[in-house]
Amino acid sequence: MTDYDFYNEKWYKEKHKAEITAYYYKDWNGYQMQSHFHEAIEIMYVIKGESRIICRDDDLKLKTGDFIFINSSIPHHINMHKQEQCRMINLEFIFNKCQQDYPCLGESLGKEFLRSKLFTDKKAYILLHDSENIFTDILSLICELKSYDRYEPIVMLNFAVLMLKLQRQYEKVFNIKHNSIIYINKAKEFIARNYEKDIKIIDIAAESGIHLSYLQRLFKKHENSTITEYINKTRIEKATFLLTTTDLRLSDICLYVGINSRQYFSNLFKKTHNISPGEYRKNISKPDKIS
Repeated sequence: MTDYDFYNEKWYKEKHKAEITAYYYKDWNGYQMQSHFHEAIEIMYVIKGESRIICRDDDLKLKTGDFIFINSSIPHHINMHKQEQCRMINLEFIFNKCQQDYPCLGESLGKEFLRSKLFTDKKAYILLHDSENIFTDILSLICELKSYDRYEPIVMLNFAVLMLKLQRQYEKVFNIKHNSIIYINKAKEFIARNYEKDIKIIDIAAESGIHLSYLQRLFKKHENSTITEYINKTRIEKATFLLTTTDLRLSDICLYVGINSRQYFSNLFKKTHNISPGEYRKNISKPDKIS
């Protein structure tokens, strides 16, 4: 089997082109496929419905508008539940020498492609939701392939456009994720520095440099909690430490961690540890306790 690894630089630095080896539409109904791999690189696009694909050992769920890019020789298979249905379009390609005097793949994509995040990350597969109208580009490519007066330069240019849009979408998703982590870390740092104060969520958002509602969505997505829940978690962690290592009164500990109501503090603490702060203190040993 020839190694057509997508990330082999020779396909782009020497005179090569992409050669489409297969393309097809298919309706799948609860389909179970044997795991397999092949030399061709594959794009599987869900036009309608939903499907499950096992890629290596990862169980991936694809819905309408999702597509997966699978590198050469990566084991994968469709693994749908009985009730799942989908319509899918598949495209497979390899690389071959560019014999005619057309712009080769590397010339069409440009030198920046080899320095792009898509190329340097070298993922075995990439799962994305189509925000670049990639479906239309796949259709345009297939229509030219099926045309009775098929013109090879158009096929090659259509393929290059498809790859450049894949690159752009991948980098957009990476930048969003990267920036999201930066915003969340800024918020966490602000909370860590100010948890003992009367923190306003609007102040956390201002410190993070983004809108309040966007920060709230990021916390829910990446931390699986609201900002308020994260603040309370931080305060209870600090309070637990003080209960363990000091003889401070509970009322003082409440104030030290930014909670003005002892009853509210007890409720939060019990929600975390399933016992009251007083019971917790009695049940633990206190080595190196600070007076």
